[in-house]
Amino acid sequence: IASYTKAALAQGWQVTIVRLLVSLLLVVVCVTVATLVYARTAMRSSEIAVRTALGAGRQRIISQLFVEALVFTLLSAMIGLLLARYGLEQVDVLAAQFLRAPFWLRFTPTIGTLAYVVGLAVLAALIVGVVPAMRVTGHGLHAQLRQSGGTGLRFGRTWTAMIVLQVAI
Repeated sequence: IASYTKAALAQGWQVTIVRLLVSLLLVVVCVTVATLVYARTAMRSSEIAVRTALGAGRQRIISQLFVEALVFTLLSAMIGLLLARYGLEQVDVLAAQFLRAPFWLRFTPTIGTLAYVVGLAVLAALIVGVVPAMRVTGHGLHAQLRQSGGTGLRFGRTWTAMIVLQVAI
């Protein structure tokens, strides 16, 4: 029993380390995507300034950028779920062949998994769509319209720290 407990603890640590490494990889990917979306929004600051000058309200511009981000995140979530389903099907095949798993034990995404992923996609759209949009549609749009050379928006401390953290990881 003691050797079984030691083996189970060793496998538990291995699984924890793998989960940690996968989570760090996910953080790097999320920071990269958030930075790219923020930079894309920053590049569109002149367009947003023109739209504001033509009468578009701040709420309308923010909602448009949110919908764009939502479409992007939902599409990404769908691709991720399809890849996860394929991967779990492969786990089922391996479990049936090598572990002699019972027929009722199947690894498949559930409705709860789908709801969780959709919730994360909406949260990600809020973060990468609304936050940069609020910053871009904030103050100084007329100055950006006059300037129209470059983005008129620089990365703040938070985004710079995220980029540095990404490179460090």
